[in-house]
Amino acid sequence: MQDVTGQGGLTIPRGPSGGPRPLSFPQERLFLIDRIIPGLPAYNVPTALRVRGTLDEELLRRACELVVERHELLRTAIRLIDGLPVQEVLPNRPFELVVADVRDTPAAQREERIEALLAEQVRRPFDLGRDVLLRVALVHVSDAEDRLLIVLHHIASDHVSSALLCRELDAIYSAAVLRAPPKRCSI
Repeated sequence: MQDVTGQGGLTIPRGPSGGPRPLSFPQERLFLIDRIIPGLPAYNVPTALRVRGTLDEELLRRACELVVERHELLRTAIRLIDGLPVQEVLPNRPFELVVADVRDTPAAQREERIEALLAEQVRRPFDLGRDVLLRVALVHVSDAEDRLLIVLHHIASDHVSSALLCRELDAIYSAAVLRAPPKRCSI
């Protein structure tokens, strides 16, 4: 790693553009497990957040779209070419934000309904050959609270990178709310 920014920060250079790229050994292992047991949600990395207030759905969707656009790994498909698994970066496409509203659910059943909605998203498998490897679900709980669930596949993240992605998403969303350009994230 080297400082390519001139600002004293270390960066990881981008991989070569165009064409398939090899997988790392841990990625190969996760891909093999996915081939043996398709749809296994054990490698979904969830982060659940409680948010004061109500998030703007369109701004959140656009913030997610920008994060996926910035990070090729989140839109990378794992495919077999000549019998070997490789990574292929998919083109940008609209981000599908999952939205649910439980504000009209009676208070006694609301928490149970929220947990069921979030658990459904955590259990939903990723298709490594087609899906964006980031899933975001927004649940409107009340006029004073939302729940946000961010799920990544472990082939593209771990808990540390998941926390960094949450910070970046927050910075981009906050800038959009303020109608300001997002600050450069140090990730």
